[in-house]
Amino acid sequence: MKLFGKKIDFVNLLIHIFFIVLCAVMIYPFISMVSVSLVSNEESQAIGYSIWPKNPTLISYRLVLENFEPVARALLTSFAVCVSTTLLTVILNAMYAYTVSRPTFPARRIINFILLFTMFFGGGAAASYIVNVNWLHLKNNLLILIVPGTIGAMSVIIIRSFFQGLPYGLVESAKLDGASEYQIFFKIMLPLSTPALGTIAISAFIGAWNAYYAPMMYFDSGKASTLSLFLQRLMNSIEMLKSNPGFDTALLDQIPGTGLTMAVACITVLPMVFVFPWFQKYFVKGMAIGAVKA
Repeated sequence: MKLFGKKIDFVNLLIHIFFIVLCAVMIYPFISMVSVSLVSNEESQAIGYSIWPKNPTLISYRLVLENFEPVARALLTSFAVCVSTTLLTVILNAMYAYTVSRPTFPARRIINFILLFTMFFGGGAAASYIVNVNWLHLKNNLLILIVPGTIGAMSVIIIRSFFQGLPYGLVESAKLDGASEYQIFFKIMLPLSTPALGTIAISAFIGAWNAYYAPMMYFDSGKASTLSLFLQRLMNSIEMLKSNPGFDTALLDQIPGTGLTMAVACITVLPMVFVFPWFQKYFVKGMAIGAVKA
């Protein structure tokens, strides 16, 4: 097949078309979210929502920025949880993976079995809730969003595969030079494992940022709120904003509740827009390693 005088592989052309359509399908919800946030109350009542608003307005963003305190509080809470979760996830999974990647470690088969067992069997939501609330007393505690789930089987497998792919001679040479296990781990293995660690870091950050079920389940109304939980409460009752003395209720009546919700959602997406491209190269390489060597 020729196009503009150049020979083109028909199969490759179909693959490119497929991924272009797939990208468009994935981008559409984001464009729709931005469009809804720019629609005024009058336009939404007259003609509904559209991809291209006839008279775009920033009234929803104006309201959010003028009364930014609850959004900022939720933003700071989410950011603190995400950073803590990411750091803890990377270091714990790397330590676990380094241990089971060492062929000289005697209990590596048992620990690997325990790890894989968690991929197929779990206690369920009810058991987790009883343990976290009644035994660990983590109700309304930010630790409930950080500690559980920091070690994941797939994360350990990805990092373990990367460690096993490194020349074992590095470890033996360091041992001959008198390096301890901690020095080998922190000064040799971790610096060489940036792609795998970047993969785990971006996955942990995005997962913590978008976490909704755990905050809803373990936090009462009025307690510390993450962005996802704040959006859920905002969508359930716009009256929560009207009851706040700091909000301009006259201005609030002029906009649809959906537009305000989408404006907050657009603001919450911004960190992901800047973070993900930075880690993307590590994410792709790390996932490829995990897929081939796991």
